[in-house]
Amino acid sequence: MIKSEQLQEVVNFLKENKSISLIYKDGIKLIFDAKNDIEALRLLDNSPQNFGVLISSDRMANQCIKDIPEIAWDMMDYATTPLTLVLDGGQFVSKHLINEDGSLAVQKLEKGPLFELVSKYSKPIAFFNLSKTQPVQSDLNLVMDEIKLKEKIVRIRLNGEVEIIAN
Repeated sequence: MIKSEQLQEVVNFLKENKSISLIYKDGIKLIFDAKNDIEALRLLDNSPQNFGVLISSDRMANQCIKDIPEIAWDMMDYATTPLTLVLDGGQFVSKHLINEDGSLAVQKLEKGPLFELVSKYSKPIAFFNLSKTQPVQSDLNLVMDEIKLKEKIVRIRLNGEVEIIAN
């Protein structure tokens, strides 16, 4: 869990374009400013299950996604478990976070330590889910115990087509 005294330190690291690894029981979440073109991203597995952008408000959603379908807004508002939506029209983030088809995975947070972090930072934060066996280099390591990395991932296209990627 990110303690209040650590929160400002993490925000300062993000502002300096540094990366932070959040270490959980079942994996690691590497986080950094969503506009940061970290060179190491080219080496990571770029599938929707492994990366995306954390947001804490509708303003951030509109910043990262050009056009958001109405069903996506409803899903973000009513989700009771971690939900990542892969939406068409990713924009204003690192090119390494946008899929080849132009889509971007976003996860809107409503509570918890990562919500507090994204809210305090006031900008989208990129994340990569890594396994404990993957080597990771980051500027700050924090041990977390509260958040589960497993989440539902749903692909929603602008034409209304919906695909469940992970459940």
